[in-house]
Amino acid sequence: MRRTLLLCSALLFALSVSAQTSGEDFVRSFYEKYLSEDSRIRDSALQMLTPRLAAKARRLRAEMNVDPFTLTKEITPEMRKSFCVGASKNGWFVASFTNCLEDTLLMETICIPVYPEQIEGRWQLAYIATTWEEDLGKLISPLAAPKAIDESSPTKFVETFYQNYATPFAAMDVDAPEQAKRLREKYLTKSLQKVFDSAAEAGEEPVLTHYDLILHGYDFDRSALKSMSVKLWDDQEVCVRFVKMGDIETVYIIKVEKTPEGYRIADINELSDDGVPAVDDEPTI
Repeated sequence: MRRTLLLCSALLFALSVSAQTSGEDFVRSFYEKYLSEDSRIRDSALQMLTPRLAAKARRLRAEMNVDPFTLTKEITPEMRKSFCVGASKNGWFVASFTNCLEDTLLMETICIPVYPEQIEGRWQLAYIATTWEEDLGKLISPLAAPKAIDESSPTKFVETFYQNYATPFAAMDVDAPEQAKRLREKYLTKSLQKVFDSAAEAGEEPVLTHYDLILHGYDFDRSALKSMSVKLWDDQEVCVRFVKMGDIETVYIIKVEKTPEGYRIADINELSDDGVPAVDDEPTI
């Protein structure tokens, strides 16, 4: 009997989603469920995401330390009461609500651009835009595959390694962390791999959202990929710069070693404010 009820509930949920007559209706339905006080109803909203967006949302939550669907740490009655959705351009919609700023009486209006798609006749939420992503059109366009890793020089090696490492995250690949792990196993020295794995295992999040020291966070988006620059720093060291979340700049000094198998990354140090990288005899990443 319980199994029958569960199957009926799942069928009714699928029918309710497929019965949405427009993208706007679907987005409204998603947020009404997501903002619900009932945790079971909130969980049902997550079934309305594409697998790619579900994986991206987990990484974004860890990266931003807030809920990417509300830009807040918790859902308040005021948000439920003020929620509305409106059409934007090119198939995008904007979900908005008001919320009280933490420790103040001031109210803020939060706007979240979202993009639904009909996949095999069923509406699903496919993209969500962060506040620092400016070009919504490019956000839903296919991302060009990176060039093969080039070991003709330390600079080319690091540049193409980073492009291959970060692009799956920017492209919202479900298995981006697994792709990154394969690249680390191939192109990091064994000693650096141990340092990286120890740091990742110290995290509290599930494995898919472990802190990634190479990305300086949990995720990497298109704006960060676009901002990346790579140049030779000193002999076998390469400088990598990128900007995340709109205005957070990271500068890494990457130490490269030439091995019989080709170039390998031996150490990663973040450049301090005074322009001096950390120096020691062990890999620090």
